[in-house]
Amino acid sequence: MSYTETNADALDDDLEYQVDTSSVESENEDQAIASSHHNEVNQLPSETSEAKKNKRKRQRQKLKEKKKQKFGTTESKTNALAHSPEILSDFINNQIRNNFKDLSAVELQERFIKSSYIQDTIDFPLERETVNYPEYVSYAFKKLNQENQFNKVNSNGSPTTLIFCLSALRALDIVKALRKLQTKDFKISKLFGKHIKLDEHNEYCKNNKIGIAVGTPQRILQLSNGSLNFDHLKYVVLDYTFTDKKSYNIITNNDCKKPIMEFLTHPSLLQRLTDKTTKICFY
Repeated sequence: MSYTETNADALDDDLEYQVDTSSVESENEDQAIASSHHNEVNQLPSETSEAKKNKRKRQRQKLKEKKKQKFGTTESKTNALAHSPEILSDFINNQIRNNFKDLSAVELQERFIKSSYIQDTIDFPLERETVNYPEYVSYAFKKLNQENQFNKVNSNGSPTTLIFCLSALRALDIVKALRKLQTKDFKISKLFGKHIKLDEHNEYCKNNKIGIAVGTPQRILQLSNGSLNFDHLKYVVLDYTFTDKKSYNIITNNDCKKPIMEFLTHPSLLQRLTDKTTKICFY
């Protein structure tokens, strides 16, 4: 199985199933019981063991079915389970509440992501798999009637698209899929902390015309406070249908959800979302 293809049925749950294993024989069984009856009783543990085995099998199957239905699993990458902006807005705002519990109701309201901030991409015709990222990005720019923004970037460190993903390995897979869109003035860049120092990334952003930046929330958030700016940002793409082996996605993963919420509620980004110069996409 490749890194980009995660199958919810193949997850290692490490779950222990509690089944009654008490003996079917009584400790006070009559020692003078007839031989035929004694043989019948001796057969019961084997029959009970088979019943328990079937019960455990049914329990495992039920758990697998629950995983398939869980919001955000990798099997939710087809358009059949794409969600409307209203549903996605509610989902994001619940996460904002959970991650900013110290804020008042008024302060939270100011940070909420409205459904109008989210690009409706339910009608994207292809499955939301890694190989279809180039088509998805092209499709998104056509939605805004700004295909011309897709070919050239005029300023260094000012991407048109930011793609947030779970890990460095996931970022590499997405960058590889998007390479065919790269030109001299429209670079596809990877931004994550693994093996690359923050100073190196700051220097890179200052000296390169980045068209699409793909990275982890922690590193992008760090760079957004320095060498990475939002001046030409059209799309923030959340790679939310891809999940890790525990079925956590970019919004529910413990390492990612806080920096993602901090980025989405950044005053500069909220202003662009309000002005409709930037949209949020869910892939």
